[in-house]
Amino acid sequence: MRYLVNPSSEAVREVLRRGWIDHPGTGARMELGQMTTPAEGREPLTGDDGEPVWFAADNGCFSAKGAINADRWHTWLTKLVAGREHRCLFAVAPDLFNPDLGNDMGVTSLQHSRTYFSGVRELGVPVAVVAQNGLTPAVIAPYWREFDVLFLGGCVECVPCRWVPTIAQLERMRTTKNYTCPICRHGLTEWKESRAAQRLAHAAKPEWRPDSWKSVHLGRLNSARRRKLAEVFGVDTADGTFLTYGPDKNLARLARWPDDNLFSAAA
Repeated sequence: MRYLVNPSSEAVREVLRRGWIDHPGTGARMELGQMTTPAEGREPLTGDDGEPVWFAADNGCFSAKGAINADRWHTWLTKLVAGREHRCLFAVAPDLFNPDLGNDMGVTSLQHSRTYFSGVRELGVPVAVVAQNGLTPAVIAPYWREFDVLFLGGCVECVPCRWVPTIAQLERMRTTKNYTCPICRHGLTEWKESRAAQRLAHAAKPEWRPDSWKSVHLGRLNSARRRKLAEVFGVDTADGTFLTYGPDKNLARLARWPDDNLFSAAA
Protein backbone atom coordinates (compact mmCIF):
# COMPACT_ATOMS: atom_id res chain seq x y z
CA MET A 1 0.00 0.00 0.00
CA ARG A 2 1.21 3.50 -0.80
CA TYR A 3 0.36 6.14 1.81
CA LEU A 4 -0.25 9.66 0.48
CA VAL A 5 0.62 12.55 2.79
CA ASN A 6 1.18 16.30 2.85
CA PRO A 7 4.81 17.57 2.87
CA SER A 8 4.31 19.17 6.28
CA SER A 9 7.92 19.31 7.54
CA GLU A 10 11.44 18.94 6.22
CA ALA A 11 11.68 15.44 7.70
CA VAL A 12 8.46 14.44 5.89
CA ARG A 13 9.68 16.03 2.67
CA GLU A 14 12.91 14.04 2.95
CA VAL A 15 11.15 10.66 3.10
CA LEU A 16 8.70 11.77 0.40
CA ARG A 17 11.59 12.53 -1.94
CA ARG A 18 13.03 9.10 -1.20
CA GLY A 19 9.62 7.50 -1.73
CA TRP A 20 9.32 5.25 1.29
CA ILE A 21 9.79 4.91 5.04
CA ASP A 22 11.56 1.92 6.58
CA HIS A 23 9.86 -0.26 9.17
CA PRO A 24 12.35 -0.50 12.07
CA GLY A 25 13.79 -3.96 12.63
CA THR A 26 11.94 -5.80 9.86
CA GLY A 27 13.46 -4.52 6.64
CA ALA A 28 9.97 -3.79 5.33
CA ARG A 29 9.04 -0.40 3.98
CA MET A 30 5.89 1.66 3.48
CA GLU A 31 5.68 3.30 0.07
CA LEU A 32 4.87 7.00 0.25
CA GLY A 33 3.39 9.59 -2.08
CA GLN A 34 2.00 13.11 -1.96
CA MET A 35 -1.65 14.09 -1.84
CA THR A 36 -2.23 17.45 -3.50
CA THR A 37 -5.34 19.63 -3.11
CA PRO A 38 -6.56 22.84 -4.76
CA ALA A 39 -6.72 24.69 -1.42
CA GLU A 40 -3.19 23.68 -0.47
CA GLY A 41 -1.79 24.78 -3.82
CA ARG A 42 1.46 22.81 -3.58
CA GLU A 43 3.00 21.12 -6.59
CA PRO A 44 4.46 17.61 -6.26
CA LEU A 45 7.98 17.49 -4.85
CA THR A 46 10.88 16.34 -6.99
CA GLY A 47 12.15 12.97 -5.83
CA ASP A 48 15.71 11.78 -5.34
CA ASP A 49 15.52 10.23 -8.81
CA GLY A 50 14.87 13.62 -10.39
CA GLU A 51 11.27 12.73 -11.21
CA PRO A 52 8.16 14.09 -9.51
CA VAL A 53 7.21 12.02 -6.48
CA TRP A 54 4.20 9.76 -6.92
CA PHE A 55 1.16 11.91 -6.25
CA ALA A 56 -2.63 12.08 -6.47
CA ALA A 57 -4.88 15.09 -7.00
CA ASP A 58 -7.81 15.44 -4.62
CA ASN A 59 -10.72 17.74 -5.44
CA GLY A 60 -11.30 19.58 -2.14
CA CYS A 61 -15.02 18.70 -2.04
CA PHE A 62 -14.93 17.15 1.44
CA SER A 63 -13.32 20.11 3.20
CA ALA A 64 -15.45 22.54 1.18
CA LYS A 65 -18.61 20.50 1.85
CA GLY A 66 -19.02 20.12 -1.91
CA ALA A 67 -18.98 23.85 -2.72
CA ILE A 68 -16.12 24.04 -5.24
CA ASN A 69 -15.79 25.89 -8.52
CA ALA A 70 -15.51 23.12 -11.12
CA ASP A 71 -13.85 25.33 -13.75
CA ARG A 72 -11.26 26.55 -11.28
CA TRP A 73 -10.63 22.96 -10.16
CA HIS A 74 -10.07 21.79 -13.75
CA THR A 75 -7.69 24.68 -14.46
CA TRP A 76 -5.71 23.79 -11.33
CA LEU A 77 -5.65 20.11 -12.26
CA THR A 78 -4.52 20.83 -15.82
CA LYS A 79 -1.53 22.85 -14.62
CA LEU A 80 -0.75 20.33 -11.87
CA VAL A 81 -0.45 17.25 -14.06
CA ALA A 82 1.13 18.87 -17.15
CA GLY A 83 4.43 17.07 -17.72
CA ARG A 84 3.81 14.88 -14.65
CA GLU A 85 1.13 12.57 -16.05
CA HIS A 86 3.37 9.52 -15.68
CA ARG A 87 3.64 10.07 -11.92
CA CYS A 88 -0.01 10.89 -11.19
CA LEU A 89 -1.71 7.95 -9.50
CA PHE A 90 -5.17 9.45 -10.04
CA ALA A 91 -7.23 12.62 -9.99
CA VAL A 92 -10.45 12.58 -7.96
CA ALA A 93 -13.52 13.67 -9.92
CA PRO A 94 -15.65 16.22 -8.03
CA ASP A 95 -18.21 14.45 -5.86
CA LEU A 96 -21.15 15.43 -3.69
CA PHE A 97 -20.45 15.08 0.01
CA ASN A 98 -23.88 15.87 1.42
CA PRO A 99 -25.01 13.69 4.35
CA ASP A 100 -28.43 15.38 4.15
CA LEU A 101 -29.04 13.00 1.21
CA GLY A 102 -28.78 10.00 3.54
CA ASN A 103 -28.27 6.71 1.72
CA ASP A 104 -29.00 8.43 -1.59
CA MET A 105 -25.69 10.27 -1.29
CA GLY A 106 -23.76 7.45 -2.98
CA VAL A 107 -25.96 7.26 -6.09
CA THR A 108 -26.35 11.03 -6.42
CA SER A 109 -22.64 11.64 -5.98
CA LEU A 110 -21.75 8.96 -8.56
CA GLN A 111 -23.99 10.52 -11.20
CA HIS A 112 -22.55 13.95 -10.43
CA SER A 113 -18.96 12.68 -10.71
CA ARG A 114 -19.58 10.96 -14.04
CA THR A 115 -19.90 14.34 -15.76
CA TYR A 116 -16.20 14.99 -14.99
CA PHE A 117 -14.68 11.61 -15.91
CA SER A 118 -13.89 12.43 -19.54
CA GLY A 119 -12.31 15.77 -18.60
CA VAL A 120 -9.87 14.00 -16.27
CA ARG A 121 -9.09 11.22 -18.74
CA GLU A 122 -8.34 13.79 -21.45
CA LEU A 123 -5.47 15.02 -19.28
CA GLY A 124 -3.87 11.58 -19.51
CA VAL A 125 -4.32 10.55 -15.87
CA PRO A 126 -6.49 7.91 -14.15
CA VAL A 127 -9.81 9.12 -12.76
CA ALA A 128 -11.05 8.23 -9.27
CA VAL A 129 -14.68 8.21 -8.14
CA VAL A 130 -15.58 8.75 -4.49
CA ALA A 131 -17.90 6.04 -3.15
CA GLN A 132 -20.37 7.39 -0.59
CA ASN A 133 -23.04 5.99 1.73
CA GLY A 134 -25.64 3.83 -0.01
CA LEU A 135 -23.52 2.85 -3.01
CA THR A 136 -23.61 -0.88 -3.80
CA PRO A 137 -21.91 -3.19 -6.33
CA ALA A 138 -25.22 -3.54 -8.18
CA VAL A 139 -25.62 0.23 -8.56
CA ILE A 140 -22.05 0.84 -9.70
CA ALA A 141 -21.88 -2.22 -11.98
CA PRO A 142 -22.81 -0.40 -15.24
CA TYR A 143 -20.08 2.20 -14.70
CA TRP A 144 -16.91 0.21 -13.89
CA ARG A 145 -15.41 0.93 -17.31
CA GLU A 146 -15.84 4.69 -16.91
CA PHE A 147 -13.29 5.18 -14.14
CA ASP A 148 -10.02 3.73 -12.85
CA VAL A 149 -9.92 4.07 -9.06
CA LEU A 150 -12.56 3.41 -6.39
CA PHE A 151 -12.09 5.96 -3.59
CA LEU A 152 -13.80 4.88 -0.34
CA GLY A 153 -15.22 8.00 1.34
CA GLY A 154 -18.60 8.68 2.95
CA CYS A 155 -19.59 9.66 6.47
CA VAL A 156 -20.72 7.93 9.66
CA GLU A 157 -23.91 5.89 9.73
CA CYS A 158 -25.76 3.36 11.88
CA VAL A 159 -25.08 -0.08 10.43
CA PRO A 160 -28.14 -1.91 11.94
CA CYS A 161 -30.78 0.59 10.75
CA ARG A 162 -28.75 2.44 8.05
CA TRP A 163 -29.54 5.85 9.57
CA VAL A 164 -27.27 8.63 8.28
CA PRO A 165 -27.07 11.88 10.28
CA THR A 166 -27.65 15.18 8.52
CA ILE A 167 -24.94 17.84 8.41
CA ALA A 168 -26.54 19.69 11.32
CA GLN A 169 -26.76 16.47 13.35
CA LEU A 170 -23.12 15.69 12.57
CA GLU A 171 -22.07 19.08 13.89
CA ARG A 172 -24.00 18.51 17.13
CA MET A 173 -22.39 15.09 17.49
CA ARG A 174 -18.92 16.56 17.07
CA THR A 175 -19.72 19.10 19.77
CA THR A 176 -21.21 16.64 22.25
CA LYS A 177 -18.95 13.70 21.29
CA ASN A 178 -22.10 11.56 21.29
CA TYR A 179 -22.08 9.37 18.19
CA THR A 180 -25.17 7.30 18.98
CA CYS A 181 -28.05 6.51 16.65
CA PRO A 182 -31.24 8.21 17.96
CA ILE A 183 -33.36 5.46 16.41
CA CYS A 184 -31.83 2.18 17.61
CA ARG A 185 -29.21 3.53 20.05
CA HIS A 186 -26.30 1.75 18.37
CA GLY A 187 -22.97 3.50 18.00
CA LEU A 188 -22.23 4.97 14.58
CA THR A 189 -19.59 3.61 12.21
CA GLU A 190 -17.66 5.28 9.42
CA TRP A 191 -19.22 4.02 6.18
CA LYS A 192 -15.76 3.40 4.71
CA GLU A 193 -15.20 0.81 7.48
CA SER A 194 -18.48 -1.01 6.86
CA ARG A 195 -19.23 -4.32 5.20
CA ALA A 196 -20.93 -2.34 2.44
CA ALA A 197 -17.65 -0.57 1.66
CA GLN A 198 -15.75 -3.86 1.85
CA ARG A 199 -18.14 -5.45 -0.65
CA LEU A 200 -17.53 -2.55 -3.03
CA ALA A 201 -13.75 -2.88 -2.63
CA HIS A 202 -13.91 -6.60 -3.38
CA ALA A 203 -16.22 -6.03 -6.35
CA ALA A 204 -13.55 -3.72 -7.77
CA LYS A 205 -11.16 -6.68 -7.95
CA PRO A 206 -13.14 -9.65 -9.32
CA GLU A 207 -11.10 -12.83 -8.87
CA TRP A 208 -12.44 -14.27 -12.11
CA ARG A 209 -11.34 -11.26 -14.19
CA PRO A 210 -8.06 -9.77 -12.86
CA ASP A 211 -7.49 -7.88 -16.13
CA SER A 212 -10.38 -5.57 -15.20
CA TRP A 213 -9.29 -4.80 -11.64
CA LYS A 214 -9.70 -1.27 -10.35
CA SER A 215 -7.35 0.28 -7.83
CA VAL A 216 -8.93 0.95 -4.42
CA HIS A 217 -8.10 4.02 -2.34
CA LEU A 218 -9.08 4.60 1.29
CA GLY A 219 -9.55 8.16 2.51
CA ARG A 220 -8.67 9.50 5.97
CA LEU A 221 -6.42 6.66 7.12
CA ASN A 222 -4.95 8.05 10.35
CA SER A 223 -4.35 5.07 12.62
CA ALA A 224 -2.69 1.67 12.74
CA ARG A 225 -6.14 0.12 13.25
CA ARG A 226 -7.43 1.56 9.98
CA ARG A 227 -4.17 0.45 8.32
CA LYS A 228 -5.07 -3.13 9.27
CA LEU A 229 -8.56 -2.61 7.86
CA ALA A 230 -7.03 -1.40 4.60
CA GLU A 231 -5.19 -4.70 4.29
CA VAL A 232 -8.42 -6.65 4.77
CA PHE A 233 -10.17 -4.53 2.13
CA GLY A 234 -7.34 -4.98 -0.38
CA VAL A 235 -6.56 -1.25 -0.54
CA ASP A 236 -3.81 -0.11 -2.94
CA THR A 237 -3.40 3.49 -1.77
CA ALA A 238 -4.63 5.58 1.16
CA ASP A 239 -4.29 9.14 2.39
CA GLY A 240 -4.51 10.84 5.74
CA THR A 241 -3.50 13.83 7.83
CA PHE A 242 -1.55 11.75 10.36
CA LEU A 243 1.68 13.59 9.49
CA THR A 244 0.06 17.02 9.21
CA TYR A 245 -0.18 17.50 12.97
CA GLY A 246 3.04 16.82 14.85
CA PRO A 247 4.71 15.58 11.66
CA ASP A 248 8.16 14.67 13.01
CA LYS A 249 6.79 12.88 16.08
CA ASN A 250 4.21 11.01 14.04
CA LEU A 251 6.73 10.09 11.36
CA ALA A 252 8.40 7.70 13.82
CA ARG A 253 5.00 6.30 14.80
CA LEU A 254 4.06 5.82 11.14
CA ALA A 255 7.16 3.71 10.62
CA ARG A 256 5.89 1.29 13.26
CA TRP A 257 2.50 0.77 11.63
CA PRO A 258 1.87 -2.80 10.44
CA ASP A 259 3.32 -3.50 7.02
CA ASP A 260 1.66 -5.30 4.10
CA ASN A 261 0.78 -9.01 4.21
CA LEU A 262 -0.41 -8.89 7.82
CA PHE A 263 -1.92 -12.36 7.53
CA SER A 264 0.88 -14.13 5.66
CA ALA A 265 2.25 -15.83 8.80
CA ALA A 266 0.56 -18.84 10.39
CA ALA A 267 -1.75 -18.03 13.27
